[in-house]
Amino acid sequence: MPDVGAAVHEAELARGSTLPLALAAGAQVALAIELVAPLDDIVLRADLGLSSLTVADGTVRGLVHSLGHAGAGATVVALIDAAGKEIARANVPALAAPAELKPVTTPFALVGLPSAHVGWAVVIDPDGALTEISRDNNRVAVP
Repeated sequence: MPDVGAAVHEAELARGSTLPLALAAGAQVALAIELVAPLDDIVLRADLGLSSLTVADGTVRGLVHSLGHAGAGATVVALIDAAGKEIARANVPALAAPAELKPVTTPFALVGLPSAHVGWAVVIDPDGALTEISRDNNRVAVP
């Protein structure tokens, strides 16, 4: 049972996972981590990544790569402004897992980028619907 004032948070933790913590200076913090349910073997999951972002005439273009051991289901890619608001989205079809070192990619285009776009980003699967090896490569800053 948590102490008075304690926060309870459930998160998926696997090798390489991060857990955001805000620690106050001079405060004592105790973490109690409990296995709720075992995860599947994460190295056998799908994984998507972004590359080759280009910007021209208010449009961001790029490639979504399938990087994991398993194929990835259909999802979306979104253009996010500096405040975190979604400005545009495009469908991404299901992608097979790469085989024989041959890349599996699909292009996308997102319209609505202003000329001043500091802090803007492109995000794959912004709704978190896919189960992936890592979500760390799902967000790329717009150049």
